Formats: sequence, structure tokens, C-alpha cells
Amino acid sequence: MKDRSYKITFKKSKRAKRIQLKIYKTGEIFLIVPYRSTYEQGNNFLMKSISWLEKKVDKLDFNTEKLRYFGEEIEIKYSSSNEVSFFAPSFIDRQFSIPCGNNLHFKNCYNEWLFLKAKEYIPKRVNELAKLYGFSYNKVSVKRLKSRWGSCSTQKNLSFNYKLLYFNTKIIEYVIVHELCHLSQLNHSKKFWKLVEQIIPDYKIYKNKLSFNNM
Repeated sequence: MKDRSYKITFKKSKRAKRIQLKIYKTGEIFLIVPYRSTYEQGNNFLMKSISWLEKKVDKLDFNTEKLRYFGEEIEIKYSSSNEVSFFAPSFIDRQFSIPCGNNLHFKNCYNEWLFLKAKEYIPKRVNELAKLYGFSYNKVSVKRLKSRWGSCSTQKNLSFNYKLLYFNTKIIEYVIVHELCHLSQLNHSKKFWKLVEQIIPDYKIYKNKLSFNNM
């Protein structure tokens, strides 16, 4: 396949009436096979569909994809260097390098790398801001949250979405302060927002910039 390799997941389905090849926005490729069909039948279908798959992949044009790191746009670069692997990508001069052949999985690779960076950065920044503004918490964790940027429990445990690192430090700081204020006011009352405003007077600017689009 044009000197490229892709991970294709073989999946049997009781609901499938025919063999299908699907490419998802996540970059994953699935070969969906009816439950009574064999692996050999699925493989034969795949071999006949290689040209179609290549055309679909080329149309997606993953090489031009842009992502963000601390609010700055970065570029995906595909490298043939042995020093770069899916599990140890490189990030130099706003270029994120992954191995050739991983075009369809670049976003998964980037997000795995981002998760590790978030676990390094966010807890440290939470500790700094908590000390600065006089808050006391139990523990802080970085998670793969799907619909929230952060949370505060009644046990004073703080959780943050690793994808906060898509945004600049001002927005990240707003989210951290937001959750720290919940340690005092576990609600969104007027008292809560007044506390947030005392620390970040222009917090509404950063609040309005938070979005899950293109995450």
C-alpha cells in the first residue's frame, strides 16, 4: 500500500449483513465482518479493497492536519528516523514528529503524548496556584474527561481534562482557579463567581474561549 502500513481492526458483528471497510474520524480502520463469515473471507475482501482504501486515505490528507499545544498551532511531521516511534514521538520547534506509516493514527499518538505532558504540568501548576491564593485540596489528578474541563469533589479531590493543554496558559489558569474556588463554594452561586472574579477579574474572556470543538 504505497510503502505505508495501517492498523486494521478485524471485527465480527451480528448486525452486519455484509463485509464493510470503515475509516473513522479518529483515524481507526475497521473491517466489519458478518458473524458467520470467516477471517479468510474478510481478508479477501480487504485485498480487493486496497485501491479504494488508498484513495480514501489520500483524500483525508492527514499530513496537513493542525493541532495545538499551549494555544499555539503545531504541525504534524512524518519522520523516517529510527529515533522517532509511536510511543516516543518528538516535539521540536512546534513540529510534532511521528513515524511514517502512522498517518491515520497521528491524533491518537499526539493525544497520548499530550496526556503525559498534562500529568507533568497541571498538578504542578495547581499546587502553585493553590499556595498563591490560599487554597487547600486533598489530591489532584489528570484524566481523559469527555465533557468537562475539570471537577471538584466533596472530598476536595480535583480532576482536570488533559486536553486543557490545547489552550494557552491563561485559559488553563482560569480552569484551575475555577476548580480551586469550588473548594470554598461547591456550587455556581453569586458568591462562587465573585470569588473567581477576585482572582481573575477578566475570567469571562477565558471562560468563553473554552470549547470541545476539534479536540
